[in-house]
Amino acid sequence: MTLSITLTDQIPSGKNVIKERFVHGKKIRYPNARFETWRRTAGYEIVKQRAAWLLAVKGILPLKGDLSLTVSYRELVPVPANGDRDITGMTDALQHLLEYMEIIEDDGQIHGLVWQYPWRTEGPCVEMEIQQV
Repeated sequence: MTLSITLTDQIPSGKNVIKERFVHGKKIRYPNARFETWRRTAGYEIVKQRAAWLLAVKGILPLKGDLSLTVSYRELVPVPANGDRDITGMTDALQHLLEYMEIIEDDGQIHGLVWQYPWRTEGPCVEMEIQQV
């Protein structure tokens, strides 16, 4: 089975976005504001797409077992000063989003990753496929 998901917004890096602090003696973990805003927007896009999926597909979520992830990425906003995109950080962000939205159980399930960049010049920022292997 293969799930296809598209996202329109630029992906922030998923590295070092979790902040920690103590509240009433308990450690609280939370994402920074930029990541949380992106996750909320991307999550809403996934919810809209999920509504069109077959009931049989929705019923087996979160996906279990080994998975492969193919991402076709299109840069929307150029990196300042001709810098490089942090592809591993963006991968972390996407995997966290898939867990958060209960599409997958754990990012450790992803055993194959193909990142296609920067060949597309039109369309959404992210076109991804999650496939059970």
